[in-house]
Amino acid sequence: MREIKFRAWETIAKFMATHEDFIETKIPYYQMIQAESYILMQYTGLSDKEGVEIYEGDILALSNTPPNRMIVSVVFEDACFVLNGTQTDFYGKTCLNKVAHEDEAYEASHYCEVIGNMYENPELLNENIKQER
Repeated sequence: MREIKFRAWETIAKFMATHEDFIETKIPYYQMIQAESYILMQYTGLSDKEGVEIYEGDILALSNTPPNRMIVSVVFEDACFVLNGTQTDFYGKTCLNKVAHEDEAYEASHYCEVIGNMYENPELLNENIKQER
C-alpha cells in the first residue's frame, strides 16, 4: 500500500512546500486544500532510478540520451497517475507504475528520472519539441 503524502505549490510566493514542511509547521492538509494560494500534489508511492520521490506535477525524463529522451509530466487522472507528454501515442494514458515495454510490465521507477516539476521548471515540457527539430 502506498504512503499518502502531499506537497504544495504556493502560487503567490512561488515556492514548493514539502511533506516535511507540513509536519514541521503542523499545518494540516485540509487547510492547504481550503487555501486558494496552494496547489496540492499527491505522492505516487514511487521513486525514480535515483531514489527521488515522484509526485503529481513532476517532470520526468524517460531516457538520458537524445534523441530517445522523452520528457513527460505526471498527472492524476481516472484514479491513476498518468504519464502525460507531447507524444501521447504510447505513454499518454499509461499508468505510471505499469508501463508496458515489449509485452512485459516494468516499474517506471527503474528507468525514469525526476528532472523538475511543472511549476518551477515549465520550460522542460518544451524539450521534446526542441529535440524533434
